[in-house]
Amino acid sequence: MTKGSSDPSCFPKGSNSHCGSTYQKGQVTMSSFSMAPLLMHSPDLSADVRGALRAAFAAEPDQRTDYLMNAARLMSQELALECDDIRELVGLPAGSC
Repeated sequence: MTKGSSDPSCFPKGSNSHCGSTYQKGQVTMSSFSMAPLLMHSPDLSADVRGALRAAFAAEPDQRTDYLMNAARLMSQELALECDDIRELVGLPAGSC
């Protein structure tokens, strides 16, 4: 899919985001890329992690970071990955889990 397409799953009604990009006054600025939408359906992750990721995307945007941080903490307990890598997977900046 190319930028500017009218795929409704990438550009929800009333949203200003489009498949990882944010539109501001006619300009496109890149936002973080997140694997979370795919991970929330992965059978390789526990039901707790998948639930935390689903909760993050069901939450209001101003609360989403807290839910993503919770999912990252759960993932760090279950997976043999560095915390920064886990945070990157869910679309969070580097930091602690």
